Amino acid sequence: MSGGLVRTAETDRIPVIAQSNFEDAEQLKLTVETPAGLDITDEVIDGPRVRQETDNGEPAAVQTATNRAHEPRGPAATRIHGSTQSKSNHGATGLAGLHATPIETQTQTETPIEASRTVTNTNLEQGGSTTVTITATVGSAGRIGISEEFSPAVRSAEIQSLTVNDESVVPLVAAADETGVAVAYQDLTPGDTVTVEYTLGVGDNDQTYEITGEVSSGSQEIELEETTIVAGTGTSGTISAGGFVRWDVALDSVEASALQITVTGSDDLQTDDAQVQSTVSITDGEPSLSLESASASRGTTTGITVQNGSGGATYTTAIPAADIRSQVEKDDYYQIFRNVGDTEQIGLVTDEQTYTDGAVPDEAVRAVYATVQIDPDDAAGATEIRTRFLADTADVFLSREPQPTPTGFDTATLTVMDTSVSLREPQVYTTGAQTTIAGTASAGVDAVALYVRTERGFELIDLDGENGQRDAQIDVSGSSFSADEIKISSGDLPGNDILSLPGQYQVGVVPVAAVQRTTSNESLPTRVPAPVFLNRNVNTTGLTVRNGNLTLTRAGQNQTIATTTTDLSVAGQATGSEQILVALVGARGTIQTEIISTDGPTFTDTVTVGDVAAGEATLYAISTGRDGIVGDGQLPGADTDTETTLTGVAAYLNQRVTGGMTPAQAADVILSQTRADVGSDDRVVTERIQVSQPRITITNVTTEGQTGQALRIRGSTNNRPSETSLLVTLRQNTEIRQRTQVSSWAAGRWNVSLDTSNLSAGRYVVVAETINADDRQRFRLNTTAQTTTVTMTQSARPRGVDSAPKTTTVQPPTDSQSPTVPQSVPSIISLLITRVNGFGFGIFSYILSILLYGVGYRVLTSAT
Repeated sequence: MSGGLVRTAETDRIPVIAQSNFEDAEQLKLTVETPAGLDITDEVIDGPRVRQETDNGEPAAVQTATNRAHEPRGPAATRIHGSTQSKSNHGATGLAGLHATPIETQTQTETPIEASRTVTNTNLEQGGSTTVTITATVGSAGRIGISEEFSPAVRSAEIQSLTVNDESVVPLVAAADETGVAVAYQDLTPGDTVTVEYTLGVGDNDQTYEITGEVSSGSQEIELEETTIVAGTGTSGTISAGGFVRWDVALDSVEASALQITVTGSDDLQTDDAQVQSTVSITDGEPSLSLESASASRGTTTGITVQNGSGGATYTTAIPAADIRSQVEKDDYYQIFRNVGDTEQIGLVTDEQTYTDGAVPDEAVRAVYATVQIDPDDAAGATEIRTRFLADTADVFLSREPQPTPTGFDTATLTVMDTSVSLREPQVYTTGAQTTIAGTASAGVDAVALYVRTERGFELIDLDGENGQRDAQIDVSGSSFSADEIKISSGDLPGNDILSLPGQYQVGVVPVAAVQRTTSNESLPTRVPAPVFLNRNVNTTGLTVRNGNLTLTRAGQNQTIATTTTDLSVAGQATGSEQILVALVGARGTIQTEIISTDGPTFTDTVTVGDVAAGEATLYAISTGRDGIVGDGQLPGADTDTETTLTGVAAYLNQRVTGGMTPAQAADVILSQTRADVGSDDRVVTERIQVSQPRITITNVTTEGQTGQALRIRGSTNNRPSETSLLVTLRQNTEIRQRTQVSSWAAGRWNVSLDTSNLSAGRYVVVAETINADDRQRFRLNTTAQTTTVTMTQSARPRGVDSAPKTTTVQPPTDSQSPTVPQSVPSIISLLITRVNGFGFGIFSYILSILLYGVGYRVLTSAT
C-alpha cells in the first residue's frame, strides 16, 4: 500500500506487505484496529491473520547487494521506510509499504565492488510505471556489466539515462525490453560510479512482479536482492516469490476514518522490538487543488498543491491551450510547468494522443499538463507554473489522467497581472567608465536583466564588469533596483562588446523571470529575438555611448614651478579610465613618471619633480582607450604573451628616456609606444610648464585710502605652500608695524589683509618674502577718502638684492589751497571734469574734458 491517506473512491482495499529479518523462519501476525482500539482484523481480510514467511524473503524499494567474493551473508538488519511508524533495530517487520532492507556483513579481502537498486514506487496502479535506478562501482578490471531480469515479463522497460560519475558516457552495450535490462562498459577507471536509470511499466491487470539482477566487474560478481513490484492488488493472499507476506485489507466494511495496522512476530516474538505499526487515514472525499496565490505577476512562478490524494498515487494538473498566450510557440509549452517538487512528468495533449519528453505535435495542442505524485506522509503533491506564458486568466484542472478537454476533481483560476519595469539611468555612458544602473519595478519582480538591441535581436549585458565571471541580473528591493560602479563596456557577454563602441543604442530592462529558464544566471538567454523580447513586459530606453576623454588643467603654480620644487601638482579629467600615466620631461631630457588613480572622472595628485633644469618642461598625461591596453599591446623587448599596461610603459620610459635626449626625442619615444602606435586608441594630452628660479612678486596693494581700512595685498610666486612659507611685513621707516604669515595659496597666487586701524597717515613699505626670494612695495596712507597710489617698482628677485622704489602720490586739494598741477593724467581729467561740471555745461562738459585732456597732458609733461 502507499500509506498515509487512502481514498475509497479510488480503491476498495489496502495491500499490506511485510517481511522480517528473523534468523529462523517465522510466522507474521497482522492486527487491524480502529482509533478506538477495536480489533476488526477478521472482518477486513480473507484468510488467516497469521502467515508463514519463506526462508529467502527479500526487501523491496531500496536494495543492497551480496558480493560473492566475500563471506556469505549473515542475518540482515532491517531499515524501515514509509509513513508514521514505530520500529526496532532487530526483529522489525516491514508493513504497509514500509519496506525492509537487509544489510550484509562482509569480510573484505580486497577492495570490493558495490551495487544497489532503488525503486521509486513498488505499489502501482494497473498499467502504471515506476523508475528503477542501479548504482554500482567499477572494480580493478576497469569494466562492468549490469543485468536485470523481470518475472513475469512486464509491459515495457526503457533506459532513461546512463552516467559515469554523473556524466553521460556511451556504453559498450545498452538494451531493455519486457524481459530485462543489460548494460556494459569497458575502459573505465576502478572506483568509477556507474548509474543506470530505467522505467518499468506493468500490465493492466493485478500482478506481482519480481526484479532480479547481478553486477559483475572482472572476477567479482554481485547478486542484487530481489525486488517485488505489485500492480493493482497483486496476487491476493499469498506469499510472494520474494518472501513477502501480503494481506489485502478490504475497506467496504470499514466505517472508521483511520486504521492502525500492526504486524508482529507470532508466539514468542510479540514484544515492542519485534513489531511495526502504521496509521492509515481513510476518506471518501475527492482530492483538491490549491494555488499559492489566486493572482500572480507575469514573469514569476506560482505553486500548485494537490491535497487529499491517495499516498503514492499520481494526479494530473492541466491548463487548456486556450489559456496560453497566443504568441507562445509550441516548443515553449513544455516550459509552462516546472519540473520541480513532486512533478513526475510534463506533457502535451492533442485530440489524438499525449506527447512527452519535448516532442512537439503537428496537430493542435488542446492542453498542457504535469503529473504529480502524492507524498504518503502528508497526502499532498506540489508543482509550479511559469506565469509569463499564460493569458490574463488561466484555469488549472485536477484530474486522474491527461485529457484533451480538462475536467476532473477540482478547478482553480489564476489571474495573471502584467508587471512593469523602467530604466532611469544611465542615459549617457563613457566607454571604460563605471556607472550606476537604476530603475523601478512593480510588485512581483524579484530581479531584472539588461539587454541591448542589435540587428540580430537583444543581446544580454554582463553586469560584473570583469572578464571571466558572469553576473547578469540586479535584485529588486521594494519597488526599485540599483547597482553602482558597473562597467557595462567590459564583460563576457555579447551586449558588453556592443556597448564598448560609441554610438546610439536601445537598451531594454526585463524581469529575469520573463526570460529565465532555470534559477542560475547561465540560464538567461544571451540573445532574444526582438519580437519575443518586446512581448515580455520590457522597458526600452535610449543610451548614448561616448569615447573617454582626457584633459589637464593648470599644473604647478599657474603652469610654473621653481627649480627648488620637489612635487608638481596636477589635476584634470579622465572619463572612462581608472588610471592615467603622468610623465614630466625636462628641458634637458630628464623624465619623471607617476601612475595616478582617478576618482570618478577627475584626478588630483602630485608628481615627483626630481632634478629638472630651468627652462620649458613638458607634462604628458596618458590613458588607455576602449581596448584597455597601451599602444599595440607590446613593448620593445617585452614578452609577447604579456599585455602592455600603464605600469609597464612607465618602467619602459624611465629606462629609455635619458638625460642625453632633447625634449623632441623624448616626445618621439613616448608617442611611439602610445598614441602613435599601430592600431592604438590611447589618449595623450600635454601641457607646457615653465621651470625658473624661485621668485615672489607683490602685484597689488590697495585700501579705501583711509586709516582704519583693511590693507589688501596680493601677489604671485612659483613656490609651493607645502615646500615654503610666505611672510608679509608692514614697515614704517625702520619700525615693523605688522607682520603675518601666509600658509596656503593656490595656482601660484596669494593674498593677505592687514588691519590699519592703529596706523597713522604716512609712507609705508610692505615686504613679502620666502626663504629664497622677496619683493617689496611702498605706498602712502592718506587722511581723506582718496585712492592710495601704489607704485609697482620691483620685480621678483633673489633674496638680498634691493633697489629703492619710487613712489608717486596724488594729494587731494583743500578748499583753502589754490589748484596745483596734478601729477597724473587721470587726476587732471578728474579735476577738469569737476571744474567744468561746476559750471553746469552738461554734455558740453564731456567734449570740453576731451579737449582739456591734451592740455593737461602737456602740463603734466612739463611739470615732470
